[in-house]
Amino acid sequence: MRTSLRAGAYLVKAAIVLPLGRYYCNWETKQKFGLNSISEVGSKPANAFQHSFTSFVYRLHLGWASSQFAMWQHEYFGGNPCNQRHMDLHNNKVGNLTRYWRYRGSLLTSKYFLPVFANNAFLFITHTTTGTPGYTFGVDKEFDWSAYISTQRGSQDCKTCKKDRKGISQFFIYIEQ
Repeated sequence: MRTSLRAGAYLVKAAIVLPLGRYYCNWETKQKFGLNSISEVGSKPANAFQHSFTSFVYRLHLGWASSQFAMWQHEYFGGNPCNQRHMDLHNNKVGNLTRYWRYRGSLLTSKYFLPVFANNAFLFITHTTTGTPGYTFGVDKEFDWSAYISTQRGSQDCKTCKKDRKGISQFFIYIEQ
């Protein structure tokens, strides 16, 4: 009986956190990057912020495994081309795992201080490790996607895309157009 009550309470919590968390993260993305609509994100640092921060918020409120699953199913059933999907999966991992504690900061900070965490994520994505504004250090230039014509970028072999993305484990990435 207790287990089913806990499971039910968790499902209710997830039903609240998932849509509200996504709405809040989209709002923060628009505010931080000066966008009029979330559809303007594209494959740029705003996209890296959106994915890593959403994954962070889900982990903060639902735990690691639920966050991982929610973001994974979104990427695999979202209809993105393979290269963008692997970019997004990587950025989800940044917020959920590799940079979680950098975004989180002190354990004494309440998990409801989302603007503090959003600022930490934004600073990480838009600044270098030395704190110099205006330079992003996670641009994906490993295999120079700009050398491909636009039809080749979207049809890049999925296995190759996955391999290409495994090289940068600690930084966000996006495809420079």
